[in-house]
Amino acid sequence: DNITNNGRLTVANVSNGDTITYLVTKDNGMPLVAMTAEEYTTYITSDNKDGNYSVKVIVTDAAGNTSDALKTFVLDTTNPIFDQQSTTINIPINVLITTIIYDAQATDLNGDADKGITYKIKNADASKFLITADTGIVTYKTIQTSTHDNDTATIVATDTAGNEKEQLITVSVKNIALSTSITWNGIGNDRIVNINEKAMATLSGTVATIGAVTGISIVDITFKQGENIVHKITSNLPSISSNNIWTLAHSNTWVSKLGNGDYTVVVNLSGNNGSISGQGITTVVTIDTVAPDQPTIALTNDTSNTKDGTITTSTLNTNDTRVYHLKKGEVEVTSVTDEATYATYMAGADEVTYTLTIVDTDNAGNVSVSSNALTFILDKTPPN
Repeated sequence: DNITNNGRLTVANVSNGDTITYLVTKDNGMPLVAMTAEEYTTYITSDNKDGNYSVKVIVTDAAGNTSDALKTFVLDTTNPIFDQQSTTINIPINVLITTIIYDAQATDLNGDADKGITYKIKNADASKFLITADTGIVTYKTIQTSTHDNDTATIVATDTAGNEKEQLITVSVKNIALSTSITWNGIGNDRIVNINEKAMATLSGTVATIGAVTGISIVDITFKQGENIVHKITSNLPSISSNNIWTLAHSNTWVSKLGNGDYTVVVNLSGNNGSISGQGITTVVTIDTVAPDQPTIALTNDTSNTKDGTITTSTLNTNDTRVYHLKKGEVEVTSVTDEATYATYMAGADEVTYTLTIVDTDNAGNVSVSSNALTFILDKTPPN
């Protein structure tokens, strides 16, 4: 890789009496003054000499004969730099050994975290922790089944040139828990979301904690049908208020993704700088936005006149309800609301013109289009 942290060069096949001259060019600039081996060593090991070098080494024997060799390299004497994330970490008891305890983030001259960096844990055999060499992910070797404080590890980040930087982390295992309630707002107790309720749907919840949990945030909100993810919200997530309440406002961005069917909602949480996670899961909620078919009505005797108002209607679906609307002339008959009250009223009704419509509502609360308007004359008088 031609990257070094000292710039020293070894010149082989040199005899007694030979002289060595170094012609040094830095960062494609003008060649520097010719140097002896001692002058070159003093120069290359002094401060602030990082850069791209081209060094031509000329060997001259006592007779004046010369030979030369060219070496190019990058001099990098700058240690990696760790980011500023907290190195004091609290995690819950009994978390899986795959749980990320700490994600070391060191940068080299290129400025990209982890690029060109190799990680290790100092005295790794005696440590409770493991680390991935290329990503800096730290995990426990075994599940921590009891609470305790101050497990420490020294992370060593080494760049391509061999420069090293150490970072001490301190991990405590606590009785910590993080969870949240989840509520579909405005859908009643039936846990069915109809078309009107979906048009105004919001979610909210209250976060609960056990132990010291700070910096709580929502990582994502996922809508699932069974085990299948229908939609996941990962941006523009709700913030959590000082009293641990959050609300997902209504937006077609997420509502439009939810068709009819049974859903659970999973809200994933993070706290303590990502070292603790938690979630809330709803019981099943059904989205049903399909209204019943438009009902139909007709007089049983199929004329515009009737002696008793007997009607024939389309079949009412199981679990649906049907509402009758009767007008006497232009005035609503408020006592008529269903089949029974309609029959009772018509038994003693006046001989005038009536108009009847019916509307069906399913158990989700979706309302059908009103039926055809049936207008008829009630005529109870027999012929002479």
